[in-house]
Amino acid sequence: MLWVYFDESGVHDKKTGKETALILGGCLAHYRDWLCFERDWQAALTDEGIDWFHMVDFESPDADVSYSRAHWSEEKHREFLGRLLNIIHDHVKSIVGAGCFVSNPDAPLSESYLADVTGALHNTIAEAKFWAFPEEKVSVVFASHPEVSSQRLGQYFDAVKAAIPRQLEDFSVGNPKSNPQLQAADLAAYELGRFFPRWDWWNARYPLRCLYGRHRVEMRPVRPQ
Repeated sequence: MLWVYFDESGVHDKKTGKETALILGGCLAHYRDWLCFERDWQAALTDEGIDWFHMVDFESPDADVSYSRAHWSEEKHREFLGRLLNIIHDHVKSIVGAGCFVSNPDAPLSESYLADVTGALHNTIAEAKFWAFPEEKVSVVFASHPEVSSQRLGQYFDAVKAAIPRQLEDFSVGNPKSNPQLQAADLAAYELGRFFPRWDWWNARYPLRCLYGRHRVEMRPVRPQ
């Protein structure tokens, strides 16, 4: 059984602060690989006294968490990020995702989220086929989102499953605070979000270049439905 975990990341206008793009990023691996991943990821957090990892806080110079740039040296920051990237490298098959520009920043995110769910799930199935797992079912876990209910996410999933029913197995919604796999998806979504507006691999941030160099990264722009 394959499992893919997804989280979202937004791109905001620097002047208005409004969201201009929404990115859904995630990680695909076999169930047995996720068990090993969870062990190694949790060990990395425990070694630093971290309850759970959130990439926005990790990168922020102002976040009130023990592992933000405000509390760690640049060297320690880089070494810990490298450890997390190595864990993803050791256990994850592919980084998958989709992104779309938000046509109306003042509207609910449901249309943009639907577009990303559709694109990301199709990319997930494409990756399963690439790895020669065309018959294996894929279960999907989405990070909980304050503006998209679990019921609505289920409707999105069912709509996509109707188009590709043989490979999508089931879906659920989880809390990243208690789910290391979703914390890895958060890292992937954050990096894809920083990359999405430019589409320039040469100038991509180091973490995404690292992931891209070690994995297949399946990321495409989509249009809101």
